[in-house]
Amino acid sequence: MDMIGLFLRLTAFITPRGGPATFLPPIQQCASGNNIAVAGTAFLQISMDTAQAHNDAGQSTIPDRDRHLSCPNLKQLVLTCDFEAKVGFVFGLDSKKPYRVVELQNPTRLVIDVKN
Repeated sequence: MDMIGLFLRLTAFITPRGGPATFLPPIQQCASGNNIAVAGTAFLQISMDTAQAHNDAGQSTIPDRDRHLSCPNLKQLVLTCDFEAKVGFVFGLDSKKPYRVVELQNPTRLVIDVKN
């Protein structure tokens, strides 16, 4: 995670295959459907299909799946899904701000920029 001017950048080194980025409440864990408490008043969900956040042995490749942050807009980042080839994150934000999602190559990674 990097601060770049007025934007916060998260880079995920996973192989994304499409999926929407949307603002939503409530936040739910994908396998159980249980609601998840996330800090903030606006919630940006990033969803990826044909992806995984664990290795073949079942060990997480994302060591901190629930990060509380003190950025100007981003307050919490939560991995909400790593189940049946789907991966999802929710950004807990102070307010709904512009964002962009870009897929980069070599190595394949997903970059999410959220305005502070």
